[in-house]
Amino acid sequence: MIKNLRYFISCALLSLVAGVNAQSVFNIDADYATLFPTLKGVSSSASGDKPASSDGDFTEITTSAPVDGITLTVSPKEEGQSNANRIWSSSPRLRMYSGTLTITAPAGKNMQKIEFSGHEKNFNLSTETGTLTGKTWEGNANTIVFKVAKNTQISTITVALEGEEIKSIENTPETAYTVAEANAIIAKGVGLDTEVYVKGIIYAISELSTQYGNATYTICDDATGENPLKVYRGYYLNGDKFTAEGQINVGDAVIVYGKLMNYNGTNQIAQGSKIYSITTGINDVIADKAAKDGAIYNLAGQRMEKMQKGINIINGKKYVVK
Repeated sequence: MIKNLRYFISCALLSLVAGVNAQSVFNIDADYATLFPTLKGVSSSASGDKPASSDGDFTEITTSAPVDGITLTVSPKEEGQSNANRIWSSSPRLRMYSGTLTITAPAGKNMQKIEFSGHEKNFNLSTETGTLTGKTWEGNANTIVFKVAKNTQISTITVALEGEEIKSIENTPETAYTVAEANAIIAKGVGLDTEVYVKGIIYAISELSTQYGNATYTICDDATGENPLKVYRGYYLNGDKFTAEGQINVGDAVIVYGKLMNYNGTNQIAQGSKIYSITTGINDVIADKAAKDGAIYNLAGQRMEKMQKGINIINGKKYVVK
C-alpha cells in the first residue's frame, strides 16, 4: 500500500508539472540516447588510462526522434573547424561549435516560443527568423534555423506551438518547492535556467570549505534520506561565504535559492546557490533534551526505543542510519 501511495504521489507531482507547462521538452541531458539513437554513445576527453571518445560526434546531418511531432536537426561541424558537434559525456550534453541547429514543428503548425537551457555563458546562436533574446526565441514559424557562431552548450530545449504557453517555474520563499517537487521539475526538464526556492532538511554534509566559502550537502523532505537533492557548492545566508564549521548541520531545515539541474545522473541545485533561511532552534532543543537523558530521539522530538532509518539524536549528537 505504501508503494502504491508513493507511486500515486510521484504521478501526481509529474502531472502537476506537466499541466502547468503546456509545451514540448527536448531533455537532451537525460534523453540523448533516445533522441539520437544512431550515435554510438557519447564523446569525452582522455582521462587516466581511458582514451578519448568520439562516439557522440555528429558526422552527418542528424535529425532527432520527434517529441510531440517536433524535431531537432544537428549538422556536423563546418569544414576547417577543429571541434566536432557532439553529445558530450557530461552536462550540458549537446555541444556545438559551428554549423546549424534546426527546429521543425509538425506540418501545418508554427512555433511561437523556444527556450534553451544550458551553460550560463557558452551560448552563441543567431537566426534570421523571429527574435532571439538571450536564450529565448519568439516569433511565428514552422522551421527555425539557428546558426552556431562558436561554443554553445545546451541541456534542454522547450518549444511552445501556437496557442501554447511556456509558464515559468519561478516561485517565492513562501511557495518553495519540496524536494520531491524539485526532482519532478528536473525530470520534466522545464525552465531549468530559472532560479527557484527549494525547502528541505539537511540529511548529509559532504564538504564545507572555509577556503572557498561554499558547501556541498544533501537535502530531503524528511529524515529518511529518500528522494534526495544535492546542493553543490552553495553559499550561506544571503549568498555570504561560509566562514566556519557548524554554520549548517545535519537536521537543519533550510530554504535554498538556485537553479535545478541533473548532472551525470544526480539531481542537484547548481553551484552558486544561496541559503535563504535556516531553522536550527527545534533541533537544538531536541539535542539538549537528548544530552540530558541519553535516550534516542528523532527530529520530531519523539523518543524511540532503538535507532531507526534516518537521523537519530543521541546525547546531543546526530547520527544517520541509512
